[in-house]
Amino acid sequence: MNSSIKNRRAIHVVPQPLAFPIARQHDYYEEAPQILGKTAKVPQLLKELPDGVIYDFQRILENILSLRQTKKSQIIGITSANSHEGTSTVAAILSLLAAARQHSYFRVMKNRDENRAFSKLKVKIHIQNILLIDAQLKNPTLHKLLGVDLHPGLNDVLESKVILKDSVRSIANSQLKFIPTGNPTDAPLFHLYFDDLERLLKRMRPYLHFIFVDIPPLLEYAEGITLSKLCDGIILIIKSTHTRWEAVREAKNLLEKAHINILGTVLNAKKSYVPNWLVHRL
Repeated sequence: MNSSIKNRRAIHVVPQPLAFPIARQHDYYEEAPQILGKTAKVPQLLKELPDGVIYDFQRILENILSLRQTKKSQIIGITSANSHEGTSTVAAILSLLAAARQHSYFRVMKNRDENRAFSKLKVKIHIQNILLIDAQLKNPTLHKLLGVDLHPGLNDVLESKVILKDSVRSIANSQLKFIPTGNPTDAPLFHLYFDDLERLLKRMRPYLHFIFVDIPPLLEYAEGITLSKLCDGIILIIKSTHTRWEAVREAKNLLEKAHINILGTVLNAKKSYVPNWLVHRL
């Protein structure tokens, strides 16, 4: 961690910064293997990350896994106050690591003692899937990061142009499932189809361990709050050299006024692939 990051850690700019505490792993994850083995085939995006960055993301992922057990947080929204905070990159990496985590753990435990493992977890074997949804209809980028076509996608499903299964992509060298936006649009689809989207998420929930949603910036697009209401919790991304703390407070206030659960914030220090993190306590 560079000196500028260390110095920023000591400065309490926000009176009540958001929490993302580092929690101990649950016992049933302690026997799981490393997420990314030395010889494992991994998605291109993860190959480009230094080991230290992978570790930081894994640490955040463990917190999310803990929330899944304690607070039933299953649909996780990832958003920011403004554009260009790195939200889509964070969403992609967390989703890929979560998919690898689930796949490796379930595979190993199934081979050892399926009945004991799944009885202890209290989940069915098919509920190991991770889904990532790109809800940034006006400025989609996740399809580029993951190397898939933009359409058909979410807006096509909402407009009844395609059925759900035709919008879902499988990501190369990953167990992650992904729904892109479809063709970008300026229409306020999420306001028009809020009930349809809510029903869609409820329909998918029983078959998925986690659903990550890449949500538009809260201070720039009204649908950011609309989408956040459909999530069990929100992670707010902040770029340390880009985001004004006043904007962070305003975004936090918007979420709180809408009674949206804020899981925490991740402070991203540089422009490239989020190499260092600061974790603030509430």
